[in-house]
Amino acid sequence: MIAYSFPNGPKNDHSSGDHITREIGEPMRSIAKAAITASVLLAGMAVATPAQAATTSAAASKHTGHSGCFNWSYADGISTTTVYFHNVCKTKATINIWWKDGQFEDMRAATVAADGKGHLKHTGSVKSIDG
Repeated sequence: MIAYSFPNGPKNDHSSGDHITREIGEPMRSIAKAAITASVLLAGMAVATPAQAATTSAAASKHTGHSGCFNWSYADGISTTTVYFHNVCKTKATINIWWKDGQFEDMRAATVAADGKGHLKHTGSVKSIDG
């Protein structure tokens, strides 16, 4: 129980002396408990939900593969996509990557030394990779 005292308050039938005491009863305590419980639950959900969503979406959008001399990987981006590649052959090789951005298609190529690594970034999504 929470009590408030007001020194030298007015005298009435409910007080005896120079202090008036007011008590906050069960209804007010129940409301306070409900508000605290709700804020703790919402804070916990706000922390857990984005992390879970990021893990799920990142795992679902990652692509890996092998084409000719190249191992490659990329994750679907919002407006651009970056493809990372590694030439696993003992000679210089070229990788060709086709992107699609709306109705437009574009091809980018990179010639990579033996055991070389690199990346290409372009707008849109990856249509195909040939190495």
